[in-house]
Amino acid sequence: MPLFLKILLSASLPITELRGTIPWFLANNPEIPLWQIFTLAVIGNFLPVLFLLWFLPRFTDFLHQKFHSKNIISRLITWFYQRAHGKHSEKFYKYGALALIIVVAIPLPGTGGWTGSLLAFLFNIPYRKAALLILTGIILAGIIVSFLSLGGIAVFSRFS
Repeated sequence: MPLFLKILLSASLPITELRGTIPWFLANNPEIPLWQIFTLAVIGNFLPVLFLLWFLPRFTDFLHQKFHSKNIISRLITWFYQRAHGKHSEKFYKYGALALIIVVAIPLPGTGGWTGSLLAFLFNIPYRKAALLILTGIILAGIIVSFLSLGGIAVFSRFS
């Protein structure tokens, strides 16, 4: 498999996203320029977001129509939706678009494009606006991770 495709696929996975992809490929492929890894990782991280933002509303509509409100699946979806809104709506409405960007940009477990897509769906952010906010967060995360990775690689190479 070509290296560029490995970078794209690695960045599209929900756990690694670009947070794992950039450091891994920087450390293991020093001959590849950072800008190439960064660009491919951002694209790879963003592609599933476009699909998720389109798919999630259709999937939940399908589940509600198929199983109606008396089924356990429908009740579970409703419970999850109400719980997420009750727990996070005050923060989200207080910080607005910035909240979504920050959730995606902070390079910690449980954050990123996949989580941002779910939050955008839960808070009914329109597709284009959500995609732009999440892309902004992904780019910021890529910048943060790139700098941290370069610093880490410099420290480890100095002591090895």
